[in-house]
Amino acid sequence: MTMSDEEQTPVTQKKLETSVPVPVEGLQTPIEAPPIKGPPVVAPPTESLPIKGPPVKAPPVDAPPVEAPPVEAQPVEAQPVEALPVEAPPVEAPPVEAPLVEAPPVETPPTEAPPTEAPPTEVPPFKASSFEAVLIKRPLVEAPPVEAPPVEAPPVEAPPVEAPPVEAPPVEAPPVEAPPVEAPPVEAPPVEAPPVEAPPTETPPVEALPTETPSVETPPVEAPPTETPPVEAPPTETPPVETPPTEAPTVEAPPEKPEDKDEDKEVRIGAFVCHCGVNIGGFLDVPAVVEYVKTLPNVAHAERNMFTCAEDGLNSIKNAIKEQNLNRVIVASCTPRTHQPLFQSICEEMGVNKYLFTFVNIREQCSWVHMKEPDRATDKAKELLRMGVARAALLEPQEEIRVDVEPVGMVIGGGPSGLTAALSIADHGFETHLVEKEDKLGGYMHKLSTLYQTGKSAIEAVQPIIERVLNHDKIHVHFNSQITNLEGFIGNYKAMITGPEGSNEIKVGTIVVATGSEDYIPHGLYGYDEFENVVTLTEYEKMQKEGKLSDINSAAFIQCVGARGQDKEYCSRICCNVAVKNAMKLAGADLEAVKANLLKNAASGVQKPTDTEAKVEEPTAAPLTAPEVAVQEQAAGVVGGDTGGRRRERRERRERPARERHERPAGGMAAGDAVEAETGAAGAGGKDITIFNRTMTTYGVEHELMFNAAREHRVKFTRFKLDNLPKVTQEDNKLCITYFHETLQTERKMYPDLIILSTPMVQHPDADILAKVLKIPLGQDKFFLEAHVKLRPVDFATDGIFLCGTAHGPADVTESVGQARGAASRALIPLVNGYVQAEAITSIVDPEKCTGCGTCVSICPYSAIQKNEDGIAETILAACKGCGACASVCPEKAITMRNFTDEQLLSEAYAGLAEMGVC
Repeated sequence: MTMSDEEQTPVTQKKLETSVPVPVEGLQTPIEAPPIKGPPVVAPPTESLPIKGPPVKAPPVDAPPVEAPPVEAQPVEAQPVEALPVEAPPVEAPPVEAPLVEAPPVETPPTEAPPTEAPPTEVPPFKASSFEAVLIKRPLVEAPPVEAPPVEAPPVEAPPVEAPPVEAPPVEAPPVEAPPVEAPPVEAPPVEAPPVEAPPTETPPVEALPTETPSVETPPVEAPPTETPPVEAPPTETPPVETPPTEAPTVEAPPEKPEDKDEDKEVRIGAFVCHCGVNIGGFLDVPAVVEYVKTLPNVAHAERNMFTCAEDGLNSIKNAIKEQNLNRVIVASCTPRTHQPLFQSICEEMGVNKYLFTFVNIREQCSWVHMKEPDRATDKAKELLRMGVARAALLEPQEEIRVDVEPVGMVIGGGPSGLTAALSIADHGFETHLVEKEDKLGGYMHKLSTLYQTGKSAIEAVQPIIERVLNHDKIHVHFNSQITNLEGFIGNYKAMITGPEGSNEIKVGTIVVATGSEDYIPHGLYGYDEFENVVTLTEYEKMQKEGKLSDINSAAFIQCVGARGQDKEYCSRICCNVAVKNAMKLAGADLEAVKANLLKNAASGVQKPTDTEAKVEEPTAAPLTAPEVAVQEQAAGVVGGDTGGRRRERRERRERPARERHERPAGGMAAGDAVEAETGAAGAGGKDITIFNRTMTTYGVEHELMFNAAREHRVKFTRFKLDNLPKVTQEDNKLCITYFHETLQTERKMYPDLIILSTPMVQHPDADILAKVLKIPLGQDKFFLEAHVKLRPVDFATDGIFLCGTAHGPADVTESVGQARGAASRALIPLVNGYVQAEAITSIVDPEKCTGCGTCVSICPYSAIQKNEDGIAETILAACKGCGACASVCPEKAITMRNFTDEQLLSEAYAGLAEMGVC
């Protein structure tokens, strides 16, 4: 008899009906026997507890003999659970057995039963899987009912015991002898069922015991299993009932269920809609979207998460895949560029192919662009999900290919970042080619005098690294050389190196670009090329290195020359730090000692002022009273001591010039101006040093501390605006800077001995040539552009080529070295693995349809298609990015995109037009 789907659901989803298990050796599940007519058997309605003990003999029951025809049952296959499958001997049916059905209560006459003692028992676990297998596999057997005279028994009340059921280790019960039934020891769950008379019916699967029956209220058994004292029952006299022997069906262990191929073809999609905090949930009706998705075809599960990419969201995906048997997953949240690999890895972890995952972007495409139209944004989200479901239903599992990698690295550029990257790769045991266009290593370091904040010679600091590179047995240095051609793809590049001795082709697996940058030359700005003592920062470093600054008594630094809107739009970032370093160096400060003192004070939480206090030009408000000063010092963590006194003294010095400037006579000079002139002449060791700036950008804690130390060394900082730039002229053979003092709101002049222009770092003029050779992009500032500023900061869009140092943008030596190590580590991954795994979104050419026209070869932006010996197009899978340009232009429709087939895309398009009635 075939049972319905509802009857085949797990036992934990159905209510237990009244049943009597038949112990069978090798089985842990009850087996039904046919009902037999006869007088009802009297039993007290007591609580049934599982017992374990010696065999118990029941007294004979007096009853008129009743003949029942023998019942034949077909063999039933059952799956053993936690027990070895064995053949069970024939078992005689018990006097009375009721099928698993509900029946009305039956009144029984009072009876007496002999006292029965039962030893302590343990509750064996209930095995739902085996019970379900027996109920489903075995056909029901009908037998004539057995009538018996009514028997009444006094009700016995048992105290209710409530406790959650627990699992206990399997326990084998000894054989129980009771005529006329004999059974070997088996494992059986505790079941209680009073004898009832009911017609045979089909028995659906039931929930785990214990449950309630119509005549006896059975509370759950207390757990964990404990020892139970013997229970005495009053003697019961029953008439004997003769039962004909009944052969029990032979039970065999069923074979393992083979994988149902039809089930694999059934599409079960799980959709997960993300609130993303307020990014999505603040502008969309997410619950309405989820309810709508549940109505779409092939969607077996839909739910919403606050943050699907968080730990609880990922666990919900895992649980749904396992419980709902999902074979497609859709996540509706933010951009797939950031989180798609994360969700694909979760699918693979749960056994779902990563290419059966679909990402629907409802943040950028709905909530962010339609935040003022929440209703229409919600409707659009529904449409996008409908389109995603239509495409997901047609997705197919894909297999990624592996491509072998040439275990050789190449670094272009011999500056600090290039040297660091080459050493990192070579130290891991891989051959490395270092290509340098100059005749020496070190790059920009040869132009610098000292390193920032240390005061050490730049070339002396990098010389040990240069020697390591030259003496490394895995590094091959190519001087005066450049890359003139590059072919291939990640792991299999062929690079043409052209140098003094000609061209040489080498095979490399990965490439690191560390070509550096150069200075901007400010032609025509601030008297450069017109006056002799106007130089750039780099030229000043060279003068300092050669010792030509001994007769400099006053100097002026002008920041942002040619940057931030004058010629270049960007900020060079490091100019302010370098200007502060050179200003302090010119003032005679020991940079290494100053830095050590600053770091020590910063670690202790107190910044002690130096002996020479800094002068600030900006005016302050009215002088504070003594209580106000005390309150501010207490808020700042300064309580008494010499530090508080010095701060008050410094504040008073700032306030005096401010008050004097307010009392300035018309056309006259205030005392504050005289103080500034005197300080400029006598401060900073007798040198007048001023840094003209739009804003000082000394990023980083150490840089900011050095900026404060420069002010304490009497280095002045004067601000100007872009619409009122300083003017450099010459008066009486002396340089003159005319500027507008923003604080004093007046025009002033300064006569420095030297003017230093802080110019930005710019890209090399031949960078565009290298970009075309390597097929890598340049940004709007002409620096090399990374794949993603946050997710892939040292990668190019072209796989296998990486970026570091000032070729990426302005950076100091510390940042360049850090980037070089990151780029080297990325380049080492394919070399160490020995292979790369290409995504299965590539194009496939059908050679039967291809005519060899070559249109796809010419249009491919990645050079991923070539012709074979027969003139037929072939795809280089490792180089293909799945852009689909070739498939869109193929006149013969011979190219198919994996995971983006025409059928999938058209179904997605039709689903999008369905609401409009177009399709």
